[in-house]
Amino acid sequence: MQREGKITETQYRQLKYSLLADIEDAAICDLSPTVLAQAISSLEKNILRGIDAIHIGSVIALKVDVFISADKRQLDAAAYMGLRVEAV
Repeated sequence: MQREGKITETQYRQLKYSLLADIEDAAICDLSPTVLAQAISSLEKNILRGIDAIHIGSVIALKVDVFISADKRQLDAAAYMGLRVEAV
């Protein structure tokens, strides 16, 4: 956005700072065999895009408390896979 001239340098710095603060406590999950196996299982049991299945597989592998999404299909699939879900 900054390269395209749509935001100022100051706006860019503020957005970058906010993003880094938001992800400070984020858990990063590699595409491990466990994640891939869970993603494949999600794809076999639900109608999903590949990236949505990887998100679900990652959440299962990380054993998170709740899966949050704005995508109804993804939420339905996550719930079907046994996750507690929350729509935003």
